[in-house]
Amino acid sequence: MKAAALPKRWAAMAAVAAIAIALSWFKTSDPDFFWLLECGQIMIKQKALMTANTLSEPFRDYQWSNPSWLFQLALAIAYNAGGWLGVSIFKALLSAGLGLVFYKISEEAGAGILISAALAITALASSRFIMTERPHLVSALLFGMVILFSERLRRGEKFPALWAIPLVFAIWSNFHLLNTFGLIYLFAIPLLESARAFARGERPEGPSLWLLGVGFASVAAAALNPEGFGFLTYVVGNDHLNVSEMVGLNELMWSSPADHPVFYATILLAVIAFACSGKEKDWALAATLLVFIALGIRYRRATPEASVVAMVLFAKTYGGTIRRKITSVFAGMALVCGSASLAFAFGFDNNLPYKLGYGLDSTGFPAAACDFAIKNRVKGPLFNEFGVGGYVAWRLYPDYGVLQDGRIHAYPPEFFVEFQNTYKERRWPEFLDKYGMNSGIIATRYLPMVFDEKKWAVIFWDNGYSVVARRESVTAQFLDQFEYRLFLPSGAVGVSSPEDLSRIEYEARRNYEEREAPDWRILCFLADARMVVGNQADAKALLGEAAKVGERSEEALISVGNGLLNIGETQSALESFTKALALNPSNNDLKQFIEKLKK
Repeated sequence: MKAAALPKRWAAMAAVAAIAIALSWFKTSDPDFFWLLECGQIMIKQKALMTANTLSEPFRDYQWSNPSWLFQLALAIAYNAGGWLGVSIFKALLSAGLGLVFYKISEEAGAGILISAALAITALASSRFIMTERPHLVSALLFGMVILFSERLRRGEKFPALWAIPLVFAIWSNFHLLNTFGLIYLFAIPLLESARAFARGERPEGPSLWLLGVGFASVAAAALNPEGFGFLTYVVGNDHLNVSEMVGLNELMWSSPADHPVFYATILLAVIAFACSGKEKDWALAATLLVFIALGIRYRRATPEASVVAMVLFAKTYGGTIRRKITSVFAGMALVCGSASLAFAFGFDNNLPYKLGYGLDSTGFPAAACDFAIKNRVKGPLFNEFGVGGYVAWRLYPDYGVLQDGRIHAYPPEFFVEFQNTYKERRWPEFLDKYGMNSGIIATRYLPMVFDEKKWAVIFWDNGYSVVARRESVTAQFLDQFEYRLFLPSGAVGVSSPEDLSRIEYEARRNYEEREAPDWRILCFLADARMVVGNQADAKALLGEAAKVGERSEEALISVGNGLLNIGETQSALESFTKALALNPSNNDLKQFIEKLKK
């Protein structure tokens, strides 16, 4: 490369790395993060690999394969060293490395500086959903490195590819089982090239044979992990996709154009460029792309790998298009695709609930429920749902073992069959008794379906999650202090005596104070209770507190206004209604009501 082009090249690489970091700079919210972190921290404490299902109460001794042990250790080290900022920096460095590898692949495949940057950005945008604290991010990075060295070997550059590729696999097999994607690529290219050569009556060329040899060496190198070739049994067995169907995750495995438009756009761009290129087409790479497209459609975690292969194919073929004008058109298309993919990734991608910044985004997790269980020493074993099991285990281990923690492969498949049948047939009492559950953390909306109120008491609840306790496992004093008898998720029970009123106010106030975020509805409820006994001053104070909590909610301000009207505070009610209308000026009914109230 000419010296004059170096500043542009470095600027392009810096831009790609910066965009990669920006795409990954969001708060931790992936459910799998928590058990990955907890496993790593346990291994650090025990100074040994984790091969038994330590986090589960019923399955503590169940042996499982741990193909991501090295990633778990790295994650735990990052967290222990720098907390949430350390985790975000760890993720950002991996993402920046991913972007630079993508750029380097495109550049060495023949694309110019600008086109290489555009292709790298497009592939990054297609890969954003894996830019979480999971081993899939490392897999995408190492897959890119395998392609980079493989393409060099195909061009006749034997070193360092001959030793670098097996080394990558020796490391990769300890990070993630998706090193199988790399092996597919390594074998697909030389076998397809050899098949095409035999079809022409020719002998396979040297680079194909070298790459095939490297493939066999990489298989051997991949066995340099505590499990040997055991990682293959997880992939070719029925543990993953079949069990995913059992727990209702099958729909997450398919990749649709609506969910991943950048992935499909990248493939379309590569296919068109390939079709319009000259006689020297890379048929082996094109056929390999078809393999990865099939993988990406069936298993959405493979879409980044398919996007990278498409990126390489475009970079290798767009420069060989029939005419220079067509080449320019495709260069422009690559730039447009890169820009559009960024807009999509930042503005419209809803594959994850992205919240910019670093730290824990506890939205969707039972943070307050776990706080309650820890503070009040709720008796285990503890029932929990599959999706939040990793978070619960991270918060409560070693004091509590969970029922299930989100790792499909760490439990016997028969358990998931049983769990699914229990769900379908509503046989929860037998299930809970069989596994000796004395408490549970469950989404509040599922509470009535699983726990019979005659045997179980609700001792904590908010809009997200609830904590329950088996009545026979706790004392009467505990139930008197913590049980929700009148103020329940299904609605408050009717008050028939002064004692009931006192109890329901106690439960409502406790519920308000224990929540992770304040809820204006409870304050309005307490205000209504104060109105019932004629305590207007307390009711007004509670409504004022509710107005502050719900100041950005039209519904809250209308409810506060109605409460103020009920106690004769017309002017204050009018102010509350006016604030609600400012939040939603199109509410004509409210507008007419305000005008009527002014008269």
